[in-house]
Amino acid sequence: MNPEFEIEYIFELKSRNKIYVFAKLLTPNSDWHLSDKSKLGDVEIEKSIDIPRKLDDDGNVRLNLFAFVLKNNNDRNKLKVNQIAELIP
Repeated sequence: MNPEFEIEYIFELKSRNKIYVFAKLLTPNSDWHLSDKSKLGDVEIEKSIDIPRKLDDDGNVRLNLFAFVLKNNNDRNKLKVNQIAELIP
């Protein structure tokens, strides 16, 4: 079973001309990886992730939040905040 993520935030980092998608992992303890053909929902993503420094209500770093980078900036409108998307490795 592929892991599912809930899209929390989408933004463009203009200095790098990249679209970042912050998404919360909904399937804890899942073993997953990224490949050159990975997709988040129907959108191709780069083979790199980040764990942004976002804190929860108790001041702890959220280790279930990941930042993905879209391969094609034109795909930005294919993902929406609060959408549940499957990660396809």
